[in-house]
Amino acid sequence: MPTVNHVGVSRKIESAEERMRLKRIVVSERENGVGGFIVRTAAGGAAEDELRADIRFLKSLWHEIKAAPRAPRRQP
Repeated sequence: MPTVNHVGVSRKIESAEERMRLKRIVVSERENGVGGFIVRTAAGGAAEDELRADIRFLKSLWHEIKAAPRAPRRQP
C-alpha cells in the first residue's frame, strides 16, 4: 500500500514479541517513513532477511509501476 502510511500486523500472530519484531523490520525498511504494509499471518516466524527481501521486491515493483507509461483511459 504505497500511498498509505500504516503498518499493520495480523492479529492472528498471537505473540506480542513476534508482532513487534515484524513491525520493527517493516518500519525500518520504509523509505522516509512512507509506505504502508500489512504483515500477514504467514510472515510469523520468517527470517528477517527473507522479510527484508520481500519488502525490497515490493518497493521495486511499485517504482516500476509508477514509472511505466499509462495508456489513456477509454470513455465508456
